[in-house]
Amino acid sequence: MIGQLMNMTGLTVYESVPVEEQVTKFLQSRKPTNTVDATFIRGQVPASIGKEASSMWPADIEVQVPENWSEGEKVPAQGPHGRVLFELPEGCKPGTKQQFRLRPAADMRVEVPKDLKEGMSMTFEREDGTRISISVPQGKVSGDTFEVIPPAAMVLVPEDAQAGDVVCFPLPGPPSKQWFSAPVPGELILGKYFAARLPAPDSMAGHDGEKLPSPTAASETTSASDGSPAGGSDSDAL
Repeated sequence: MIGQLMNMTGLTVYESVPVEEQVTKFLQSRKPTNTVDATFIRGQVPASIGKEASSMWPADIEVQVPENWSEGEKVPAQGPHGRVLFELPEGCKPGTKQQFRLRPAADMRVEVPKDLKEGMSMTFEREDGTRISISVPQGKVSGDTFEVIPPAAMVLVPEDAQAGDVVCFPLPGPPSKQWFSAPVPGELILGKYFAARLPAPDSMAGHDGEKLPSPTAASETTSASDGSPAGGSDSDAL
């Protein structure tokens, strides 16, 4: 079921990679300020670690900007987790309907290796040594570059939580016993959400030996642009 939900969101599954397989080095990496690393909670009650938070897979959200809106004012909107007060970025126009991306920013750029083309599997290695396999995006050929969005859950910060506080959240989707913890970053998307990068599959194991579903990621071409307002400075190209 989890895998089906991931496929419905258009995410690409990270696959395990043999140690001996040829690896492509990434060209550039960055650490987005609204993205933090999540830790799988093992053998502990989430409530004993931090405040409970809601989570979701990356998605778009639509906000109706009031006619009398002024920059700096929060705007109420019906989000995935109920009615939420959002902080809108500069440049929004009063009386318009805006669509925002609730998703992590790309954190690395990679180059398509020689002799590979769209749809073929390629492997690269992150700075932490984790090896990841992802399909070459549509329209990309050897020598082209594309950005990689990390496998992450979008976490809604509880009202009483502040930067630096640890919150706990379940894996998005149907009710799950798989919980994670993450610190609230200083910068949030629309003033309410942050991206929690999920651990690599090989570092997680469920209760009683059950293997957790693999985290997922999406690829994004460096030339892509759909005109959507950015949810913060981290949406800028690498």
